[in-house]
Amino acid sequence: MNVSKDKLIVLFVTLFLLICFQFNFLYNYFLVKSFMPKISGVGYPIFGHLLFLLLFPLFLLKYKTLSKFKTFNFIFIPFLIYCFLFSLLNLMYFNYKGDFGAFNESFIFIIYFLSLMFCFLFYFKIPILVFEVIYFLIFLIFFIELDFKNIIPFSLDNIAGGSEGHINYQLVSFFMLMTWFLFFFKRNNFFYKFFLIVSMLIFLLFSGGRSELVGFVVSGILCLCFYFFISSNNITNRVVFLIFSVFSCGSLFFYFFNKYSFLFENSRHSQIFDVENSSSWQEREYLYHQNINKIFNSPILGDYASHRELGDGTYIHNALSAWQQFGFLGFLFYVLLIYIPLIMAVFYFFKDKNKYDIYPFLFISIYVGILCTATKPIFWPYAGISIGMFYAYLNNRNLIKE
Repeated sequence: MNVSKDKLIVLFVTLFLLICFQFNFLYNYFLVKSFMPKISGVGYPIFGHLLFLLLFPLFLLKYKTLSKFKTFNFIFIPFLIYCFLFSLLNLMYFNYKGDFGAFNESFIFIIYFLSLMFCFLFYFKIPILVFEVIYFLIFLIFFIELDFKNIIPFSLDNIAGGSEGHINYQLVSFFMLMTWFLFFFKRNNFFYKFFLIVSMLIFLLFSGGRSELVGFVVSGILCLCFYFFISSNNITNRVVFLIFSVFSCGSLFFYFFNKYSFLFENSRHSQIFDVENSSSWQEREYLYHQNINKIFNSPILGDYASHRELGDGTYIHNALSAWQQFGFLGFLFYVLLIYIPLIMAVFYFFKDKNKYDIYPFLFISIYVGILCTATKPIFWPYAGISIGMFYAYLNNRNLIKE
C-alpha cells in the first residue's frame, strides 16, 4: 500500500513540475506564435495554483516523514506560518489594508515555496525521460528562434514583438535549467553529460539570464573542484586532469570568443561587469537604495509591500527583500533556509564524498545560495528547491543505510 501511495505522489509531483516549468514555457512559446489562445484572468499560472489544492493533501500524507527533520519542524514550518500571518495582518490592518495585490504576492510565494520543497523531496524518484525529451524540444526551439540582432538573442519578447502577456527571459532561463537539473545527474555517460553541460551553457549565454548563467557556472566549477580535489584518493591524477581541462577549455573559450565576438556585442552578458554603462545595474542600484531606506526606518517589522510604491517588480534584488517584506524575523528564517542546505551539503560531502547522490544536492544548494543571496528577491521561491533537495538527500541516505 505504501509503495502505491508513493508512486501516486511521485506521479502527481512530476505533473506539477511539468505544468509549472516545461509546459509553462511551451504554452507561452506557442502563445506568442499565435498557436495557443490567451487564458484570461490569472492566465496560465492558474493551473499551478489549482494543482496546489491537490498537492497540499499529499503534503499532509508525507508530513510524518518530513517531521523527522529538525529544520522542517523548527524553521521551515514556522517560517511559512509566520509569513502567512504577517501577510494576513497586513491585509486586515496597517498601510496595505484590503490590498489583495500585495497579499497575493506574498501568498503565491508561500504556496510555491512549500510546493517546490515538497516536489524536490522526491528528486531521486522522479522519472527522467519526459524531462529529457522536453529539454531537447526546447533546445530545438531555441536554435530555430535565435536572433543575434537583439540584446537577448533568444527571448519570447523578440518573437511576440513586445514584453506583455508571457513569461520573461529570466523564467525561460530558469525553466530550462530546472529541466536540465531534473535528469542531468541521473545519467552516467561522460560524453552525454559533456554535451548537456555545453548545450546548457549555450542556452544560458543567449537567453539573457545573467544570474542563472553565473549561478550555473560557479556551482558547476565548485562541484568539479570538490570532486577533483576532495573525493578521490588518487588526487595527483585528478589535479593534473583538472589543470589540463581548465587550460584546454579556457583556450577554446578565448579562441571562440575572439573569433565570434560579434555575437556578444549586444548581449546582456557583455554588461555583467560594465556597471557604469549597464542600465540594468543602475536600475537595481537605484531600487536598492530606495528600498533599503525603508528597512532602516523600520528595522524590526520591515515595511511590508512598500516596494510596490515604485511599481511592479521594484523590490531589492537580493535576500534583503525578505527583511523589507517580512521584517527581521522573516529575514532571519529566510537566511537560515538558504544556508542550512548549503552548509549541510558541504558537511555531508565530506562524509559521503564517494557517493554520487551528493552532487545534485551540492550543486543546487550552491546555485540557490548564490542567487538568493545576491540577485533574486524572496518572491522567487528558489530556496524551497534546496531545502527539498536537503530532505531528499537525507531520506535517500537513510534508505540506503537501512
